[in-house]
Amino acid sequence: MFAVITEVVAAQGNLSIRCALFVFIITPIRSYLSGWVTAFCYFNEKGKCQGTEFSLTKWDGRVFKSDYPLINTNDIPSGLVSVPITVDDNGHIVKTRMLAGSFTMNVLDDTTIAPRLDWCLGVIDETKFKADPYTGMW
Repeated sequence: MFAVITEVVAAQGNLSIRCALFVFIITPIRSYLSGWVTAFCYFNEKGKCQGTEFSLTKWDGRVFKSDYPLINTNDIPSGLVSVPITVDDNGHIVKTRMLAGSFTMNVLDDTTIAPRLDWCLGVIDETKFKADPYTGMW
């Protein structure tokens, strides 16, 4: 994990090709990811450890080995939640959806990154959003 954090911090938003690369493996039954991104998927959405496999025997008998965990693409946690919200703005009902969770990260120093928790609210049906685009008034 330290190597991944060091590379991400040093990149300042411009990751090297070596760091940006990750491996996508397709087998007849499952698809897997491996690479630096899987270092952040050590636990699945139910809290179960899944970062223990570092090799995979392919259907043709060849063995793929990685420095990073192999994670089934179905088991990659999103880090987000989504909930419907009905907004009542003085009698004007607007259906919206709120997303909340870990969208990005902050670089704290040369060796430390921290997830940043954010939220956003979006209108589901734009035909019901009739506020003046300049004033925001109904």
